Amino acid sequence: MNLIYVLIVYIAFEEFFLKWFPVSDSIYENLLVTSDVFLLVIFLLYAASGAINFKSSVSNFILMIFIFISVISFLLGQASLPAYFVKMWVLLRYIFLYFIVINININKTSLDRFYTILFLCFAAHLFIGCLQFLDISFINVFFEAREGASKIILTEDTIKGTFKFGVFYGFFILVSFVLLSGRIKKTHWRVLIYLLALMFGYFSGSRMVFLGLVGFILFTHYRKNKLIIGTSAGLVCLVIYTSVDFTSIGDIGSMLGLFTLDFWMASLSSGRLGIFNIVPMFFDSDLKTILFGFSYDGAGITSFLYRDYDNLSAILQNNAIIGIEDVYWVSFLYYFGIFGIVIFGGFVVNVLFRMKRIAKIASTWEHYSDIKAVTYLMFFAILCAFVNQIFFIKTFSFYFWLFAALATHPVRFVKS
Repeated sequence: MNLIYVLIVYIAFEEFFLKWFPVSDSIYENLLVTSDVFLLVIFLLYAASGAINFKSSVSNFILMIFIFISVISFLLGQASLPAYFVKMWVLLRYIFLYFIVINININKTSLDRFYTILFLCFAAHLFIGCLQFLDISFINVFFEAREGASKIILTEDTIKGTFKFGVFYGFFILVSFVLLSGRIKKTHWRVLIYLLALMFGYFSGSRMVFLGLVGFILFTHYRKNKLIIGTSAGLVCLVIYTSVDFTSIGDIGSMLGLFTLDFWMASLSSGRLGIFNIVPMFFDSDLKTILFGFSYDGAGITSFLYRDYDNLSAILQNNAIIGIEDVYWVSFLYYFGIFGIVIFGGFVVNVLFRMKRIAKIASTWEHYSDIKAVTYLMFFAILCAFVNQIFFIKTFSFYFWLFAALATHPVRFVKS
């Protein structure tokens, strides 16, 4: 259990911890998989101790079918074995954690400790966001992540906390805020945290994060807490209005840009909206590929798409494999075909319905609030996967699957 506590803190500050190591850029990049090593150790320790009491369930069965489909896709395709294992590990690592946590013994004290540790990490990142908002050079330098071998981060003009990219910071703020909002009782603290979460969600540069925060506040609090929402929204609008240079409104993932025709036309020709054009192209392939996909055959997918190179979005022309993963469900279709996306979609829907069933029999308001939070995050993730690779983003996926397991854990049904 202690290793999982450590992992909650470590993932929240991974890049900040590692930046101080006196190693080369290439070694630093390799150290970024340390959290995955932690996960493997957790899996092995629980498996060796016999502490995991796996029970058969529909979700277990559906996930096994999906893994079987992925193996068939790999065998029929041309993907390399290392590429297949790496990509499948990134996809399933936190889902495996979900099944482990939900099947181990956890008492009420340990359960509350998970939320306390997350709150401390969340509060620390809000504080760091406040410091970065002041835009003081030595503070920014102290907290910014190390470039590493990629050399692409220093020009991004967003609030990033201790992460390499603002979007990673934004998703951490979103997932933490949603999971913890039901546990913040006092009105003045709620107003302050709502204000900071909305403000830093916006300045993270991610439109989806900001919309996700607004959506959750309306979803959970509109009818009963209009004062909290009104006060927070007013303060956020004031801060944003006085802080943004409207002559360069596109610099902060502009929300206003969503309401312009130029934005949508640019997205269609060179951005993520244009990626949807390759969905009909997929069904021009042979029956085997339509059913099972290309697996993780980057060369095969690139060759297939580049047959119609001139009609591709610029994001795909630059690099088809990196570009296609910007729209998660489209990449999933290409990797695993109709069978794969339907089976994995069935797994996600099954988990979602399980959460809804549990919400109806939650024994306390706190439990109901926790279930409502993870249910919203699942809905949000399904929608968000149409515009980015949210299930691959560590700062969202780890916390979501871990706390989904805690919200639905059998200990929640044991009366104190």
